[in-house]
Amino acid sequence: MDAKYLTASRNNLLDPISQRYLLGLDIIQSNSLENFMQHYGQKLSYTKYLFIDLFGLVDNNNEIVRDLETLKILHDNMKVIVIADKDDDFRSNLIELLRRIVTKGIYNIVTNLIDKEFDHCMLVGKTEIEAIESFAPKPKPESEPEEDSNNNGQSIIFDLFDDAEQNQLSTTQKDTKPLTPIITPKKIQQQEPLSQPQNIIRANKEFRKFKEYISVGICGTQSHIGTTHNALQIAVFLKEIGFRVCYVEAHQNAQSNGQIYSIKEHLPKITINEPKSMIQYFGLNLFYTGFEMAKVMADKYDFYVFDLGVLSQSNINQFLMRDVRIIVSGAKSWELKYLKETMFLMGVGKLAYYLLNFSQRIEQSSILNYLGVANTESFFIDYQPNPFESVINGANIETYKKIFKEYIMQEQKLQSQAPKKKRGFFG
Repeated sequence: MDAKYLTASRNNLLDPISQRYLLGLDIIQSNSLENFMQHYGQKLSYTKYLFIDLFGLVDNNNEIVRDLETLKILHDNMKVIVIADKDDDFRSNLIELLRRIVTKGIYNIVTNLIDKEFDHCMLVGKTEIEAIESFAPKPKPESEPEEDSNNNGQSIIFDLFDDAEQNQLSTTQKDTKPLTPIITPKKIQQQEPLSQPQNIIRANKEFRKFKEYISVGICGTQSHIGTTHNALQIAVFLKEIGFRVCYVEAHQNAQSNGQIYSIKEHLPKITINEPKSMIQYFGLNLFYTGFEMAKVMADKYDFYVFDLGVLSQSNINQFLMRDVRIIVSGAKSWELKYLKETMFLMGVGKLAYYLLNFSQRIEQSSILNYLGVANTESFFIDYQPNPFESVINGANIETYKKIFKEYIMQEQKLQSQAPKKKRGFFG
């Protein structure tokens, strides 16, 4: 799972977080951090976020501080977020405990269950000063507070989320120029003749030893550029080689039941599961807008393919949280400016695969050199009219093999067969 949540009783507390960031959330119900450490301490290598709810824990302060320090040492890439929204009624020396936690370098302490504070801890991370301010006792005026010109008569508060921090990413992107190495285009795969050695591709589920699933995020540089189409093709590819996979419509522009829901009018063999916000077509499960993340994760797929729509400042964090990140762009001269803007939004060092549509072979080298694509793998892809068509023998199979090379096994087999009849888009 992307995140684990240790709680004694408040199981549904983080459901909005899971839904907002499309996170798989593993709820560990226990009233002891020490017991959690014994069972899970060595199994958190691929966990991105660990939420620890102090409410209801029976461990004493020394045990809590010791275990949190151990977690920080063992998993320095994991964000530990401590939830301490209750007052001293449940822990008489709560403030002293939080001060000791901060001295161990753990600053992401949530004392107010609002989206803004969770978002700040997850995406930016609190500083030591912010952590201390978040739980420091507020002054209690004995009488009517004097009006202060700086706070308009309100009691003293600590603003942890000023505009400078919120705009930090966009400012950095404006001032940072991407590297511009010259990259040659990938060779276009020629269809092999019949009676030649064929590559047999199989699912490699070795990752299951370390992770429960792989998440794939797909965004486009602009609307109607082929994001959903490519997301469906990738889901078909992963299903065909043996993975349990689902498509999840997660873009913010989807209205009502979502765009993918409308295919029911054109596909006679479709099955709809309204309680799950899911449709099924040729064995592929498609979750449309309105799904509940907890229910999607409960089905325990190997791969989750998230269609996030157009990449923007509002969804880039969802995109960057994925294990495999793919950006779809056009390659025409009037479309390249959107690709450039997307690259600036991504910033330097953020890895992604780029799929470029509709280009002539003679132009491909100059396009890549013009873009100066850095720290990415870029592929020119051919159009497949039917997004549910088999991918195994398609023109883009070599691209998918390279993108998912960590998760496939290949072997050669001599076979001769007539081309398969293509599946009609309308059933």
